Amino acid sequence: MKRGPQVREKKTLSITGLLDTVRTVFSKITAPVNGRKLSFADCLMSALAMFSLKSPSLLAFDQGRAEPIVQENLRTLFRIEKVPCDTYMREVLDEVNPKELRECYLAVFHEAQRGKLLERYDFLGGYLCLVDGTE
Repeated sequence: MKRGPQVREKKTLSITGLLDTVRTVFSKITAPVNGRKLSFADCLMSALAMFSLKSPSLLAFDQGRAEPIVQENLRTLFRIEKVPCDTYMREVLDEVNPKELRECYLAVFHEAQRGKLLERYDFLGGYLCLVDGTE
């Protein structure tokens, strides 16, 4: 079986590069000071990890974070030092202004544009967006 042409991926467009971009934006979001013990960026990255790892709920994510593979992924991919429990994460996320999270989308979109990743999706002067994850 013949393999297709190998496309070299830019570091900023790899999953670690994109997660670093998101973490940089998360670290710039100002957190309300309420005696928080964990990093605000860790809480936001944990929420992103919950969706990325397809946890069905905050409680399921909280229970699954004790698994060694999940712990390793949270530490290496998402660079989360301390994962908050489900109640703590819920309290922190309630304080986040959704408008501040738009910066993450814009940062990732900028990297995709800069890396010429979106050229394949140019359609009638805009971009064709596939939402089911297929090409």
